[in-house]
Amino acid sequence: MKRTTITVFLLLVLVFSFLLPTFASAEKAPKPILYTYYRQVGWGDRIELAYVDTNGDLWILNGFDSELHWPYKAEEQLQFLAENKFENIGRLEHNDLFDLKSLVYAVEKSDAPSYPAACDAGTERTYAVQYDRDGNAEAILLGMSGDDCFENPDPNAHVR
Repeated sequence: MKRTTITVFLLLVLVFSFLLPTFASAEKAPKPILYTYYRQVGWGDRIELAYVDTNGDLWILNGFDSELHWPYKAEEQLQFLAENKFENIGRLEHNDLFDLKSLVYAVEKSDAPSYPAACDAGTERTYAVQYDRDGNAEAILLGMSGDDCFENPDPNAHVR
């Protein structure tokens, strides 16, 4: 009986020694859960980007749109966030990150229309990013100001 137990134990250790590196490599890098940007094209070429990732790290990148080539489509923007080097400026406290994730995961997409508000003010947009089980991302517009305005009416789109 002891011999069988030891054999099974050694077999399990052997199996897990092969599987552990696979599990460790499957661990995913942090992903954006909230991002915002300001783009000024009427009176300049300025772009300012910031996002919070799943670990609560805060990232920024500023520059000229003609050099950074910030995309217009949300799907391409998420790819840009993943592929470019941003400056880390801090980290959210655990409780703040928990609250933020709760809002991000609960917010619903809105079909409310945007409306014109200014001329040549640039545009600031903020998105929540939700992921499905396969890791596919969907960016949900929370709000927009500047040349155009929009406010997502979902209560989870607003800071309480």
